[in-house]
Order: sequence, then C-alpha cells, then structure tokens
Amino acid sequence: MLADWPRSFSRSASYRLRSPAEARVTLLKSGFETGEQSNYAAIPPDNTPLTLAIDYPPDGLITASPNVQVFGSLAGPANMGVTVNGRLAINNASKFTSQLITLVSGANTVTVIATTQDGATQTLTRTVNYNPAAQEPVRLVGVTAGDFAPQRIPFSLRTAVPPGQTLISRTQLDLDGNGSFEIDTVSPPASIASDYAVPGVYLARARVTFDDGNMMTAPVESESTFQIQMHQLAYTREVLCTVYYGMKHRLQANNIPSALNTIVSTKRTQYQAMWASAGGNLPTIAAGLGDIVQGRIADVSAELVAAVPDVSNPGDYLGYPVLLARDTTGVWRIAGM
Repeated sequence: MLADWPRSFSRSASYRLRSPAEARVTLLKSGFETGEQSNYAAIPPDNTPLTLAIDYPPDGLITASPNVQVFGSLAGPANMGVTVNGRLAINNASKFTSQLITLVSGANTVTVIATTQDGATQTLTRTVNYNPAAQEPVRLVGVTAGDFAPQRIPFSLRTAVPPGQTLISRTQLDLDGNGSFEIDTVSPPASIASDYAVPGVYLARARVTFDDGNMMTAPVESESTFQIQMHQLAYTREVLCTVYYGMKHRLQANNIPSALNTIVSTKRTQYQAMWASAGGNLPTIAAGLGDIVQGRIADVSAELVAAVPDVSNPGDYLGYPVLLARDTTGVWRIAGM
C-alpha cells in the first residue's frame, strides 16, 4: 500500500491530522508557524555552480591567538555543506562562518571544503602561523558563531595590557557590525551580549585603548573581531523540503542512484533494496508519499511531518515523520521515514 511504505520505516507512531493547513506544533523553532518569521525564503536552484572563497584569514597570517575564525563567500545549490578542518561551519547560499579553530604553535593548515548533496566539492586552504610567545592585547569571542534569528548571543572580552602601558583608558564595542560603537566606556563591561533579530552576517568589533599615563605619548589602540552569522529559519525549512521533494521527484523519474544521494550513507543499502523491490511501481509509490506540513528544526537535525490522505476517512490525513540530519560534510540528508 502506498501509505504503508513510509510508515513501515517510521521511528514513531503516525500522526492523524485534520488537514495539512490545520497542522500545528508548539516548539521553539519550527519554521512552519504563521507569524513566527517570514513564510518565504528564496533558495538557489540545484544547478547553481559551486564556488568557494575564503575572506579571512589571509594566507600566511601571523597571530598571537590560539584560535582562528574562518569565514568567506560561496555559491551553489541550496543543500550544501561547509567544513573547516573537519568541523561544520554555518552557511547559507552566499556566506559561511566557522566556529573557532584551534591552532598549534607554528604553521597551521586551515582547510575549507564545500560539498553539494550530489557530491561536487571544492577545497581551499590557508596557512596560519600561531606564535604563543606573542601577546594578544584584545580578544573578543562570541559563545557561538551563529544561530537562528532572533537570538541573544553573549560575548567574552579579554584584555591584556601590553608592555609599556599601564591601564585601559577606553573600551569600544560594535556588536551589531554597523560601524558605530554602541558601547563606549572607560573599562570593559562585566557582561556583554547582543540581540540579533534579523538574519544576516555581523562582524562584531572591540577596540580597546591602552595608556601609559604619560600625556606626552600617544595611547595605543588594539582591535579584535568576531563574525556572527544568523540563520533565517524559513531558509532552512526550504532547504529541508528540497531534500524530501528531491528524493520524491527522483524516485518518480525512477532514478534510484540519484535519489540515494538524499539519504544518509548508513541507510542507503536499506533504501536501495526497498526501492528496487518496487520495480515498475516505484514512480507511482513515490507520487503517493505525501507533502510536508509541519516540523521542528535544530542546527544539525530536523523532524518534518509528511501527510497523505486517509482513504478510509475522507477529509482526514495520516502523517509520518521524515527525519533529517546534517552529515559530516554539512549536507542535509534523510535519516529515516
């Protein structure tokens, strides 16, 4: 039966919905609730060429910090992932931002890899030199490099008075990245945080002025930056839906090898056997898989609900979960149905 196939691979009981339009969830982050955020987000088409560029750090950077944040620009299909030295980066259709990457003393190779759902990749590297003997007068770090907007993100600001100076005479903070310092005070605040209400990329900046107490010498200014990339929940929702509908449409075209690219690697053998067993009925079965009506979304996992008409109760719908996860490349794939 068409409706039995997906439920036979479900981790939980099926849902009964009065209609797709009436589906509701009470969750912190759903991406489906009316008024939660914009209901629409434009995503690039699947045939968008993959390109990647590193904006920071410059090649050969010498730093006194034991960590470096890597960010840059990219283009490609909606469902693509970016990793920096094996760690997932935050990315959308045009930008990527890493969490802090730990450095070792001396030369470090930073490797950025962008991957599409169908396996196209692009790799870039940078060399970063860490000198632990050098001093880092100012270091501004967010507790995370990004989240779903709106979100409040705390920061830590560390300062070390450089040789020849005796005190901090001024602390300036531009956390929203608009070029103006919204905090301008003599000493660092005890608590630092910023509210990011709108999705986008923000370069937070701290400028600290040190002084030796001698009016005859000029003060010394040092700066530190940290990039924040805020997600649009509707964008992630659209990406997740393209994975499900991409699988469905590829199966309708009887293209099992391509459809397997939407499935996590550990489940591909299972799904390949299941789809192959459908034989010539596969396009018809795929057409009856239903439509996404609701769900809940996290940064690396999601559970959507697909609804199909309940033939025994006209006007009602039966729902089944579609589980998705970002794999080690950062690409979203179906982990279960």
